[in-house]
Amino acid sequence: MEQWKPIRGFEGIYEVSDQGNVRSLDRWVEVKSKLGKKWELFIKGIIKTVSKDKDKDGYVCVHLQGQRRMLHRIMFESFVRTLESNEDVDHIDGNPSNFTIHNLRACKRINNLTFKNVKWDRKAPYVGVRSKQTKKYGIRWAGQIWCPIKKTNLHLGYFSTPEQAHEAYRKARLEIYGDDIKSQE
Repeated sequence: MEQWKPIRGFEGIYEVSDQGNVRSLDRWVEVKSKLGKKWELFIKGIIKTVSKDKDKDGYVCVHLQGQRRMLHRIMFESFVRTLESNEDVDHIDGNPSNFTIHNLRACKRINNLTFKNVKWDRKAPYVGVRSKQTKKYGIRWAGQIWCPIKKTNLHLGYFSTPEQAHEAYRKARLEIYGDDIKSQE
């Protein structure tokens, strides 16, 4: 059964479910005519369609009283906690359409930008590692990391194992960002 919670900033108007559905609530609102006459109007709540509206990066959005809000942020703030000013919501699997609670975590904005620009290689078992097939050497493993200063991926070299490439990534991450990937896992 779906669990519903109020959306922060829209309490008493909208709720979000743990499955990503958004609904408006039944409520009475005061309406004022151009001539100044006031009356109350009953608004019947409905479940909003959210799966069709995506931004340019593929994040699912919903319109709440004229404001376009990202569904993954709404769900995280409703079910987990309020984000701090320097935090973003990170999709653990890198899929912006997967907004389930178990796939969301808070992380520092700089780290989220780092994860956003990593080119994920499905064959590579680690973050910051990609594989390259060559005729001469067979499969080689490359380490890479996003550098926000240069605004590009830095190539860390080729390695014979993915573990070696990931270790180079961890060392570069510690040098560039001052934190280690192990603290994020």
